[in-house]
Amino acid sequence: MSIQPNRSEHELHQYTGYKSVSPKGYYKMSRGILYIATREPFFEEAKLSASRIKEFMPDIPITALTDVDTDRDNHPFDSILPFQDPNYSNLDQIENMHRTPYDRTLCLDTDIYIDGDVRELFDILDEFDVGASINQGGSSSKGDPDVPSPFPEYNTGVIIYKNNSKFREFLKEWKKAYMEQKQFQGWPNQPTFREKLYQSNLRIATLPSEYNLMTRTPGHVREPVKIFHGRLHDFYEEGVGTPKYIDMERFVDKINNSDGHRVYTHGWSVRIHKDSILWKAKKEYSYRGIQGVVNKGINRVIQLFR
Repeated sequence: MSIQPNRSEHELHQYTGYKSVSPKGYYKMSRGILYIATREPFFEEAKLSASRIKEFMPDIPITALTDVDTDRDNHPFDSILPFQDPNYSNLDQIENMHRTPYDRTLCLDTDIYIDGDVRELFDILDEFDVGASINQGGSSSKGDPDVPSPFPEYNTGVIIYKNNSKFREFLKEWKKAYMEQKQFQGWPNQPTFREKLYQSNLRIATLPSEYNLMTRTPGHVREPVKIFHGRLHDFYEEGVGTPKYIDMERFVDKINNSDGHRVYTHGWSVRIHKDSILWKAKKEYSYRGIQGVVNKGINRVIQLFR
C-alpha cells in the first residue's frame, strides 16, 4: 500500500491543509475532502469521483482511506491513509470520519459526481458544526419514538463537518447506537445518524438538494446542481453496491442545461418539467398587468439577439 511517506496523520494534517481568511474575518483552519473507500470497486469509483473534483478544485486536497493496494502515481489523491480490518459496512464510515487530516472536512461517498466548485461548503462551518442534505428518498426511520417526526433524516453521502471534540463525541454516540442494532452488518446508518443528531448539541446546516441530488429518486431543483449522487462505476454484478441506473454525464447535462424550477424522475431517461410560456405570462400578468407581460417579452427578445 502506498501512503504519504514517513508522515503521521497529524503531519498529513499540516501537509495537505491550507489556511485563509474568510470575508467575515474568521480564520479558517485546514480544509479538504475525504473518501472512505474499502474494496477495489469502490476505490476505483472514488478515483473517478476525485478526478472530477480536481477539474474544478485542483487546490483542494483529497485524502482516501482504503484497504486497497495502490500505486502512488495512478490516482488523483493527495494522500492515502491505510485502512486496517474494515467491516465492509456502514460502520466503516462512522468509525473513521475522525481520521480526517483536515479541521474542516467534506466527506463523500464514492458515487459522487460534482459539476462545479463547491468550496463554499467549508464556509458554512463558520457558523455550523455539521451540514448534510435531507434524504431525498424519504425516511427509513419513521416511527422512531425518540425523535419527533418533523425532524428529517439526513443523507450521509455528503457530510461537511468540523473535526472537533464535539463532533468526535457525536461519532462515538452514533457508533454506539448503530452497534445496538441487531444486524448492523450492512444495516442503514441514516436512522441512527438522525437520532443522534437530534440528541446532540451540534449546530446542523441543512444543505439544499443542489448539493446532494440523488439520481435514483425523483426530485426538484431550481439552481444549478453542483453535487450529483449516483453510481459512477458499474460493478453491481460483482456483488457489491447498487446498480448503475443512468449515464451520469447525460443526466448532468440534461439537468444543468436547464434553469428555473425543474422536476425530474429517475430511470434510464430524464424528464424535466418547466413552466410553460403561457404559465409564465399569466404569472407576470397577475403581478404587473399587461404592460409587465409586454415588457418582459421585449426584454427576452432583446436577450436572444445579443
